[in-house]
Amino acid sequence: MKNSQPRPLFDLATWLLAAVQACSAAWVALRGPEGSLPVHFDWHGQPNGWGDRNEIALVLLGLAVLTLASKFLLAQSAWRVGIDPANSTVQGAARLVMLIAMGGATALMLSLGMGTFQGGHMPWVGALVWLTLIGIGAVIGKVKPNKVTGVRVYWTRHSRLAWDRSNRLLGRIWFFGGLVGLATMPLVNDAAGAMLPAAVSLFGAVVAVFESWRVWRKDPERTA
Repeated sequence: MKNSQPRPLFDLATWLLAAVQACSAAWVALRGPEGSLPVHFDWHGQPNGWGDRNEIALVLLGLAVLTLASKFLLAQSAWRVGIDPANSTVQGAARLVMLIAMGGATALMLSLGMGTFQGGHMPWVGALVWLTLIGIGAVIGKVKPNKVTGVRVYWTRHSRLAWDRSNRLLGRIWFFGGLVGLATMPLVNDAAGAMLPAAVSLFGAVVAVFESWRVWRKDPERTA
């Protein structure tokens, strides 16, 4: 049987990330630039919302709490989101997705709190979004029926076959769509690059729901 305990490397990385987030929050609150700082951006990466260093410090502190909460959710209650406790590969992928997302958000908020980022082209943010989508795609196709995540519609709740196939299809669309999106980033402008991840996510969800209905309709073992 595979080891169901959290991998020490991911545990260490999570604690270190939370510590960095908390220390960054303290630094921004005490030493960050005074005055208005950009906190929201439009499709072109230009600031259209403003705040102060205390607002950014609170966001960083919230990220630290969320990082630790995510760690305990994945380590102690993985079954609640359909992750097999015996499958360390799936749990590892889920932790990696969490670390990528939290690390990228931390880097962005810290750069805002230090006053070093004022807007403009943000290729690394787009890359982070595509990497997160790739990671989720690698995990979502392996989750078991649950009440939290996955393609949760009428047909998947009444057919295990529909659940498995629709989630597997969604995972493939998001995984390979993320790879294509990441590879083609240099070829699209900022506005298109910002909208494409949402378009791929929505396309995958619609196709997966249709697949769940199609499989449910032909499944002789469906419950309703």
